[in-house]
Amino acid sequence: IGTWNVRGMNTGKLDIIKTEMERLNIDILGISELHWTGSGYFNSDDYTVYYSGNDNIRRNGVAIIANKKIAKTVQCFNAVNDRIMTARFHGKPRSLTILQVYAPTTDAKEEDIEKFYSDLQQAIDQVPAKDIILIGGDFNAKVGAGGEPPVVGKFGLGERNEAGDRLVQCCQENRLLIANTWFEQPKRRAYTWIAPNGQYRNQIDYLLCQQHWKSSVQAVKTLPGADCGSDHQLLVAKVKLRFNTIKRQPAQLRFDTCNIPAKYAVEVHNRFEALSTTEKAPDELWEEMKSIIMDTAEQLIPHKKPVKGPQWLSDQIKRRWQEYTAELYAGNGPSPSASQEDSIEQEPDILKEEVAWALKELPSRKAPGIDCIPAELLKPIPIPILTALCQLIWKTKSWPKEWKRSVHVPLPKKGDTQECCNYRTAVWQAGKRQASKAFNLYANIDILRPYFDVEPIQVRNRLLESLIPIRIINFPQVIVVFRSDLKPSTQAHNQS
Repeated sequence: IGTWNVRGMNTGKLDIIKTEMERLNIDILGISELHWTGSGYFNSDDYTVYYSGNDNIRRNGVAIIANKKIAKTVQCFNAVNDRIMTARFHGKPRSLTILQVYAPTTDAKEEDIEKFYSDLQQAIDQVPAKDIILIGGDFNAKVGAGGEPPVVGKFGLGERNEAGDRLVQCCQENRLLIANTWFEQPKRRAYTWIAPNGQYRNQIDYLLCQQHWKSSVQAVKTLPGADCGSDHQLLVAKVKLRFNTIKRQPAQLRFDTCNIPAKYAVEVHNRFEALSTTEKAPDELWEEMKSIIMDTAEQLIPHKKPVKGPQWLSDQIKRRWQEYTAELYAGNGPSPSASQEDSIEQEPDILKEEVAWALKELPSRKAPGIDCIPAELLKPIPIPILTALCQLIWKTKSWPKEWKRSVHVPLPKKGDTQECCNYRTAVWQAGKRQASKAFNLYANIDILRPYFDVEPIQVRNRLLESLIPIRIINFPQVIVVFRSDLKPSTQAHNQS
């Protein structure tokens, strides 16, 4: 495991670094002073690069590069800011969390230095308690020779400066040791920075590890022969660890809705004709319907070729979003009392015409919902069967459990991307977009009904006369106006 201040990275320098990693058998390499914007990860030949840069300008920046074998053990990574990032590797006997850092120089403002160590402390605190912690990077500090057990060994170089005192204090607070200083090496294998004129040399890049895992670090030294055009030397530690490959879930297979054979509609129709809909709960009926659809589709419809999914999120980010959305979408309104529910008059049964219209309105060639059933697979189902399911939900007020799941899609707006409130909270709670297409069918009916008189014959006539505004469900602001200002009638719809 190594760390290297490369003084800026471009495509050519990345190729040189990968070549050096392969030549020197380096599995994981931390990079300081990346000079990239944004954050993320990508594959480059047999390596994966995880990086964290400034949002706007090419300044600072850190990265972690892992070879193909080690990249398979990565559980998550967190781009804290343009000076700190973390990556977690699944291993034995414990998982390993690596923090790559780039500290401000000694000329920086005091508040910048304090912010760096505050952010570093916060990143350390968020590491799972049982993980092995290894911190590497350019700390721009000199801890000096002489030793200060158990943090600093006796093989450091030079005299300690103020930045070195701050680094030692951080190590003491977190029970870390500075691994460079515990291994005796020739001076040319201990210096990590050489001035361009060759007159000055310093030890300012370090690898830190927990004190009780000291025996796992077998050697630490610089490799002067490695060159990428930087005034810093490559610092490498030999660490005894065992990594475990993480078994990823296979990509979700989707049906090719452009190649649905005519036999599918015939087969589905025949199987649904034999399905009994009486004396069944909504969950039970939906599971039987889903089973028929999926079994028939698996036999007759080919799958699309899987495509590469989006970038995954770290466990920490997922937990934060879960907490944020739980607060945001918590029900704050008062629930109706039992007497109020008893006084509510039950509306008429759902009509076949309503179901037929709602089914027709489901858009084709769209991504399926959580149940993997696209709209094209629902359309051959007999209308009476779908009507029975919708009517059962309407009367029992009970949803199938699968319809209650939702997909969260955060869309960034302006501002700090680390804050959840700076995202559009595009969450379709049990409905629309990424929900079950069967739910969308029912939702079309449920949204539409309040804007008509409840007499069945009038609903049927309006359906047949095409007085329904086809796109009403796509304009929430119109629905709000109807609910607050206008009487639900044909006149209101004509005004829309």
